[in-house]
Amino acid sequence: MKSFPCSLCSIPFMPGRLGSFSKGCFFSKATLPLCKRHAISVSQSATKIVQVTKATSNATRVLWEENQHLYYASLFNPFVRGIADGTLPRERFDKYLSQDVYYLSVFREAIRTMLQLAAVDPMIAEDHKTAICADISHLLETVETELDNIHGTFIDLENLSHDDIMWATSLYTEFLARVASNQSGNDGAVHVASSLLPCFRLYAEVARKIKSIAFEKYGRDPEDHPYGKWILEYSSDHFLRCVSMAESVLDVASHDALTKDRCHQHYSYAMKKELQFFGANTEPKINKGRGILVVDFDETSSQGDTISKIVDAAYHGDSVGPEERQHKELLYKKLLSEYVSEREDLLGRLVPEGLGASPVKGQEWLAEFLMEVSKFDSYRNKVCFESSLLSGATRESLQNSANGISMQPRCLETLQHALDCGMHAAVVSVNWSSEMIEKVFQRHGIAVEVVSDLASVDMEERPGVVHIIANRMEFDDGDRSTGLVLTQCENATDKAKIMIQLQQESDFSIYVGDSVTDIGSLMEASMGIIFGENQTLMSVLRIAGIPVLPLEDFVYNSNRDGSAKVLYQTNSWDEIYGVVSAESWCSEREETASVSHVPRVMLISGSDSGGGAGLQADIKTCAACGSFATNAVAAITVQNTVGVESIYNIPSDIVQDQIRYVYTDIGADCIKIGMLGSVDNVIAVSEAVKRTPSRPPIVLDPVLASSSGSSLAEQGIIDAMKEHLFPVATVVTPNIPEAIHLLDDSIVIDSVDSMKLAAEKLYKFGPRYVLIKGGHLQDGSSNAIDVLFDGKEFVEFSTPLLNPTNNHGTGCSLASAIASYISQGENVLHAVDKAKKFVWRAMERSSGLNIGQGGQKPMNLSYGQYDWPRSPQTARVPNPVDVSLYAVTSPSTTSEDRSDEEILQTMQSVIAGGATVIQIRDKVSEGGRLTRIVSKIVRLCRPAGVKVIVNDRVDVAIAADACGVHVGQGDIPAALVRKMIGQDKIVGVSCKTVELALKAQRDGADYVGCGATYPTTTKDSSVIGTHGVRQIKEHVSIPVVAIGGIDDTNASRTLQESGADGVAVVRAIFNAKDIEAATANLKDLTRMTQHEALVH
Repeated sequence: MKSFPCSLCSIPFMPGRLGSFSKGCFFSKATLPLCKRHAISVSQSATKIVQVTKATSNATRVLWEENQHLYYASLFNPFVRGIADGTLPRERFDKYLSQDVYYLSVFREAIRTMLQLAAVDPMIAEDHKTAICADISHLLETVETELDNIHGTFIDLENLSHDDIMWATSLYTEFLARVASNQSGNDGAVHVASSLLPCFRLYAEVARKIKSIAFEKYGRDPEDHPYGKWILEYSSDHFLRCVSMAESVLDVASHDALTKDRCHQHYSYAMKKELQFFGANTEPKINKGRGILVVDFDETSSQGDTISKIVDAAYHGDSVGPEERQHKELLYKKLLSEYVSEREDLLGRLVPEGLGASPVKGQEWLAEFLMEVSKFDSYRNKVCFESSLLSGATRESLQNSANGISMQPRCLETLQHALDCGMHAAVVSVNWSSEMIEKVFQRHGIAVEVVSDLASVDMEERPGVVHIIANRMEFDDGDRSTGLVLTQCENATDKAKIMIQLQQESDFSIYVGDSVTDIGSLMEASMGIIFGENQTLMSVLRIAGIPVLPLEDFVYNSNRDGSAKVLYQTNSWDEIYGVVSAESWCSEREETASVSHVPRVMLISGSDSGGGAGLQADIKTCAACGSFATNAVAAITVQNTVGVESIYNIPSDIVQDQIRYVYTDIGADCIKIGMLGSVDNVIAVSEAVKRTPSRPPIVLDPVLASSSGSSLAEQGIIDAMKEHLFPVATVVTPNIPEAIHLLDDSIVIDSVDSMKLAAEKLYKFGPRYVLIKGGHLQDGSSNAIDVLFDGKEFVEFSTPLLNPTNNHGTGCSLASAIASYISQGENVLHAVDKAKKFVWRAMERSSGLNIGQGGQKPMNLSYGQYDWPRSPQTARVPNPVDVSLYAVTSPSTTSEDRSDEEILQTMQSVIAGGATVIQIRDKVSEGGRLTRIVSKIVRLCRPAGVKVIVNDRVDVAIAADACGVHVGQGDIPAALVRKMIGQDKIVGVSCKTVELALKAQRDGADYVGCGATYPTTTKDSSVIGTHGVRQIKEHVSIPVVAIGGIDDTNASRTLQESGADGVAVVRAIFNAKDIEAATANLKDLTRMTQHEALVH
């Protein structure tokens, strides 16, 4: 009888005896083969699938909503717009499809990996698992159908060549392959899912939007549309159901903070790769000059009108008493009432029929209307200024008011995105206080420049900053407002003139506004976008005969011939972000033109002449962690292991020049900022990083003192860092003393809870993450705990507490390691996790190194390459490994007469039974075959947290990325094995005596296997009995595994008599008829015995 691979685990089975066929999905006639372990009835499967796909949780909805800006960037991309209106050249579309065929081949393999991971993923509840896996199986069928129905319609699939793969395709497919192949822990399926889902959801939403606008709204016949079949296929109900099925993997899975953050990273990255994929197939823009984005401030950029905030600042000036405050409140109400009443009278005169009933009057009427409204606004401003309503406000009270202003979601990101794409950006506002607007943007880390003289404004001189053009309040010598305002932008006429001036040097301009005062600017811009639903504005435009379309119509009706002025309207800055992205797109962007990418970290810090901290430690750390480091020297310290002798702060203009000169040539994927020394350097660095195009993530290590306690910062630097650097930082990394100083000594940090409180307080200064390092915490704990806070959740990172002799530069090294891993694409949580492990191991391997005469002894950050000899009294801290049920394969388990699928089926049973370690013991297979098999076993075991150890074959362990190696006394010496595989892999050694076990521990073993405990036919070995195992256990500090002759009849007794940490079993598992049941039985015995030992 023919065997079939199970759709859930790829293990072959014989139908009727070892498994069955079940329905693949509730709307498909296809059947899916399921092995015995995964088989369920047809009705149960169909019911569960319906429940799963309908029971949508917040997971995918939140991910999709968080990435709406990237959806609109794709929707408005010139390539997609060309598909929508049918103007895309056919050769471009065919080229895209050929790339898509190659992409889908990788996509299909990633789905298969997700299928295998989902079957064992503990994040997915068991009652959902079969239905989820059936959903995933149907996705494979859908991808095949997609190839036939869509791609085969346009191109010849049989003669298709993959020799010409574009850079965007390679970046995307390499990302999918990397995510699918590098999963570990208990959440592999959801991570793979989060990298695949954007493809499904994005294509469905893009096609549905094109269909609704092009075919349904504008009446285009899909039969006559050159790409109608593509649009209809991806917008079909069938494909949408597939989207829901794909999303069910995330929707039913449980998520911790690390998983959520990593899923968000994968999802967003995949969305960006899709956008690049579309863009790479776009016609390059010829002679495209620099564009400009100009936006209004009040109620366009900000949430609500902010004039009341300025008035409030006047109420609360330090010279304003209670009586004057009351007078100002009454005056403001009077002026506001007069303004509303007189404006109603004006509108009545200009539009006697009423805004809603007036017929269309044309654009000549509009010009007269705007002139009269402008005169009125200038007059009302004059009345207000002369009333002294604004007198008494101070710069400080204005800044306090600015702190209370909330911005429209995605507005700031859109402005920064425009700058990153090479566009100019400006805020043009009739607001009375450019100072307050400036503070709002600075608080959010946006580089700005207030324009005080319109005649001399030259944006080319200051690229990378948002130019603010508004009115300025007049202040006296005491820094208090006189009540007067220096005006340069009071009304609609002023705004329109400014818009004309700003766009003179630009080939394309976008203006975004929300009110009548914005009409002139909206009309002057290449593309005018109305934000919000101001009814007066919409009525005036209707009377003037100006058509207003929903901004989403831009995908089809983009007014490309410019025959008639069209304005667009939106309620979302996500859509505006998409337009900015589309209009600044270039298909040959330099930063992504090469598939080969070297991760780059720019280090801005001080030099340590002793080599243990500062830039010297930073550079060593980046090299050890795999990134290329550049640097800008901010200070030079004269120091050694005894202490700091003197400090020379580099002039701030030199610091800025270093940053600019390096960044414009080499660039950076992450910036790490350490010791800066002076307030001037803090401000200079802040300005420099704000101006960097495509500003990368920033890791800020707020260095205030050296390890010896010497001050490394001048007075005032704390406030300067909080004001200028915290708002632009991705993550700040203070230790406990630094956190206390940053909070002005207003807090005592003596527990993990108080560390969390400090993180919350520091988060309010603007960084995205705060990492409080707990190495200084004196709470009696045996672990060093760091706390990471993202504004919502806390994540604790714990490592065993060390008492190192060499720990100079730990803070510098940790921040640089975080930056290094971020530069390689890790999210902040995983970067912190990996960096903490790196520094912990560096401290552990450095303890006892004799470098220098003082107490500031440096670490060996290159321990992975050169593990220098240490003091004999310094013990190594082993890698943790749970050896409670240690399964060792028999010679027949991986023999050549068994297929890979049969071997994996065996391993799946051992995993399901509860083994904690699987040792692959194969003395016969060739290296190539064994490496292939072990690699597959590793991928199978990682999601379940099971360690895979290779017996003897160090080469295979390294090539297959196994967890470690086990060697005997006649094999490669343990010390050499440790040197070959590094400090973070597991090394086990077989030992019969206390002396051999102690030597193995000294040589770097993480555990020892001791025996034979009982006579065994598996290996010719003398018996040492349980008493011999106990002797070894009493003399070593690493885990001890009892080996030899152990089965379910003596496992419990072995643990009781020997005190071993676990038992190694061969025949009782791998020769059993039901391997899973035999493993589970042994697991129960070991668990029960160890529990009894703890109780007693």
